[in-house]
Amino acid sequence: MSNEQKEDRQQVVLFDGVCGMCNASVDFILSRDRDKKFLFSPLQGKFANAQVPEECMDLNTIIYIRDGMILRRSSAVLRILVDLGGLWVVVWPLLLIPAFLRDLFYRIIANSRHLISKKRAACRLPSPEEKERFLD
Repeated sequence: MSNEQKEDRQQVVLFDGVCGMCNASVDFILSRDRDKKFLFSPLQGKFANAQVPEECMDLNTIIYIRDGMILRRSSAVLRILVDLGGLWVVVWPLLLIPAFLRDLFYRIIANSRHLISKKRAACRLPSPEEKERFLD
């Protein structure tokens, strides 16, 4: 699959490539995404910089590009879980809570993530099987 074909797919997760917690989140999604609908790109990559250059300065934000819409922080996390399907759809009522309240909790975790999990020296390298799911 060419990069252009990949970019036409509408579900892309942008994450901090050197954050252990963020990489664990990517692993979580990859292992549960049976339909292989999610693509990934580190915020430090070219794709992310072309899509949301202002967001690439603040690596404390996960971004989910879904059908042309850009979701950030808790909205991104919850929507990803809902889009994974299965049991994860039970989190959808949390989307009814105003984002500014949800994001308070998100920011606490995001600001502590390097204490929770080890920071990596370099961005995550996908395995050969995962390579087609990564844009950068």
